Amino acid sequence: MQIGNYSGGAGLSTGGDAVNIFDANNNIVASVTFGASPIGPVFNTFDNIAGLNNVNISQLSQVGVNGAFLSSSTVEVGSPGVRAFVHGDANDDGNFDFGDIEAFFLAITDSDAYAAAYPNVNANVVLDFDGDGSASFGDIEAYFNALTGG
Repeated sequence: MQIGNYSGGAGLSTGGDAVNIFDANNNIVASVTFGASPIGPVFNTFDNIAGLNNVNISQLSQVGVNGAFLSSSTVEVGSPGVRAFVHGDANDDGNFDFGDIEAFFLAITDSDAYAAAYPNVNANVVLDFDGDGSASFGDIEAYFNALTGG
């Protein structure tokens, strides 16, 4: 197993970077890009709590949000990437209820518009009710059964 390689100098680019994950056949299976972190005195990392893929991440970590904290050196803010979510909470209000229906249908009909409207929700995790790893039309019946207790 090859974890990766890096041929540059120590540290990251000052203009932004990318992280690409490849499968055994050298196909990209996950990819994110991000711009340069703002100039100090505190250096924020990028917060990808939503587990977004194939996008540019622009949301910076903030102390107290999604578990982010200020390092003991007081110059770096980072998030461990931990966030509790409510299964079925399509509108990201912390509840799974009838208020989620419109956002659920947006997720399964226009994933790009959904990601723009709800950037902190990974629809393929939060709205996958049939266990196939994606939010899709196949989730409708199980979604409504869970919503109505049916």
